[in-house]
Amino acid sequence: MDHMLEVVRRRERPDKRLVAEYDAALDGKIKALDAAMPNGANRHGELVSEQLRLQAMKGELSILELAHAGAKPTTFTAGEIAAYQLLVQPDFKDQLAFTFDLSPLLDIFTARELRDRISRLKQEVAALEAKIADHAAFRADLHIPSLATSQADAADDPANPLLLTAFAEWLAAEKQSDETAKKYAVYIRRLAEHVGNIPVRSIRKLQVVSFLKLLETVPDSNRLPPPLRRSMSMAELIKARRVWLEKHPEAEPDDWRLITAATVNKHLEAIKALLGWVASNQEDYTNVARDVRRRKETRERSDYDVRPFTPEELQRILVASEERWGRGSDMWWLIRLGLYTGARLEELCQLAKANVREVSGIPVIEIVGGSFVENGQKLKRKIKNAMSERLIPLHPWLIENGFLEFAKAGKGARVLSTFSRGGGRFGHGPSKAFHRLIRDALEIDDVRVRFHSFRHGFSTGLHNASVPAAQVNALMGHARAKGAAGRYINELDTPTLAAALGKLL
Repeated sequence: MDHMLEVVRRRERPDKRLVAEYDAALDGKIKALDAAMPNGANRHGELVSEQLRLQAMKGELSILELAHAGAKPTTFTAGEIAAYQLLVQPDFKDQLAFTFDLSPLLDIFTARELRDRISRLKQEVAALEAKIADHAAFRADLHIPSLATSQADAADDPANPLLLTAFAEWLAAEKQSDETAKKYAVYIRRLAEHVGNIPVRSIRKLQVVSFLKLLETVPDSNRLPPPLRRSMSMAELIKARRVWLEKHPEAEPDDWRLITAATVNKHLEAIKALLGWVASNQEDYTNVARDVRRRKETRERSDYDVRPFTPEELQRILVASEERWGRGSDMWWLIRLGLYTGARLEELCQLAKANVREVSGIPVIEIVGGSFVENGQKLKRKIKNAMSERLIPLHPWLIENGFLEFAKAGKGARVLSTFSRGGGRFGHGPSKAFHRLIRDALEIDDVRVRFHSFRHGFSTGLHNASVPAAQVNALMGHARAKGAAGRYINELDTPTLAAALGKLL
């Protein structure tokens, strides 16, 4: 019994207090059973040992049958993983979690040995199951909770909460936006799917590393309908992609791409943040994910970086947006502001009427941070960084088509007043609406294009018109060039920027 508990301690690393409580409860039950039943303690020890042996044999039988059938599953039970470790190699977990490949087992046995071993294991499993069934009444009389049951109660221990409990406490303490909380919930749920909803102190660096390797085999869920994207497990996503590729023999694997390195790194940052928060609240805990390295991007930058719209795509967007939302609507103006100002989506959606004004006789929009009041509520503007604060002269097209009159006429404090706040951002709804327009209505199926493509096109157009880099940086809200090229340039005046912007057609 002592040996069995020591094995559990070493492998599962449960909380020490829980182990002590379990030991005390077990000792009391065993003493009472010995007094009432001859050889009661030994019978209990045999039962537990038989159950552990049964799990091991079932795990070995399962993976041998899978290997014999040439199968390549996407998930494995703890018993299957343990059997694979004993038969193949000590560093089994990284390999198996990454490849799901059982073929090394076929190198250990001949075909005849494999068939004989499977047959013998089936007989031993059946015999052991019958023996354990005979002990069912004995087990019921013992009334000893398993260590797993005691460990599940660790959620009530503030010194060592379960992973998902710690995540809920972290969100409540940090007060993340709804959108960020939803993303983090997916990331941590996937971690729990891989390591189990175990106490945070049981999480090890090797588990985090193997989780990241597993993520690299998971397909991108953005191909799926929105309701499914955050609800499917990693195994379900892998299976869905495999089934899709089998049904579409003409398709290439890249037609349904895997999760990018950037997305894997977002998972890692969420794990680091959560465990870092735990460490900040626990004196004797160290963030085991702190030194885990970020994944390197293996794709060419041109395969994933945002690109400008082509002239043909741009023309289709302008026509389709007028047909869908009507000329002069908020969405209609948002798209044209993105085209002619190069401003970010959120910068435009939160633009206040007071920030449409004249400077040196030139109409401009003013991108600033700080707070403003709308409908009696104090709201805060979000900008990327200090360099994002800037003045953007209005392009002649915007003035000629009535933007200044539109900016004054709307209700509320903002220019685009129909966009309500969602997920902590005014641009949440418009972003989704624009995405639906280009994907569904226009069938532009390229992950590199989005609303931000207007900003890339604006910058590209300025460079193609031979506008100096310093003026481009000022209009885009980028940092000045390093060294003397930027150090000796003071703030550019509005007429100069207006003249540069006027070079855009």
